[in-house]
Amino acid sequence: MASTLIAIADAVVTRLTSTWQPVEPNAVTRVYLPDIPDPKDFTEGTQIWVVPGSFSQADTATRAQDRNSFTVYVLFASKFPAETSGEPTAEWMDEQIGIVEDLWRDITDARAVPLFPDPLNDVIPGESRMQVLYDEDLLRENKIFHAGIEIVYERDEE
Repeated sequence: MASTLIAIADAVVTRLTSTWQPVEPNAVTRVYLPDIPDPKDFTEGTQIWVVPGSFSQADTATRAQDRNSFTVYVLFASKFPAETSGEPTAEWMDEQIGIVEDLWRDITDARAVPLFPDPLNDVIPGESRMQVLYDEDLLRENKIFHAGIEIVYERDEE
């Protein structure tokens, strides 16, 4: 039997790719160990990594079903354009935060029916939280915007 956690992580990748439509060097990938590039090697673009996290029984849904939860992490890294001198601008930061927030809304929209296609059409987003909105050191020293979101998806299963 295929892992529900992996299927959900793959569905998140598909939804993010469909919504954002990345063009090289930008990419969305599912990984176990995000290969956040060495700041000296990360010269352009935006990378989004979807990382399978954990699963657990959140509650008893009915006598026949459990409400199970599946945690997925979504990490973002974007490089301030190399041809631009100086510190990352407020406008660029506002744009990065806007992109992250828009994508977060898309992959946590409980009103999207269904959020994912069959056979995951009964998966709903539960709690989500921004773990890191931006890393001050990466931003200051390497001009890299880095954000991380933790999302818990739920599903009733026998």
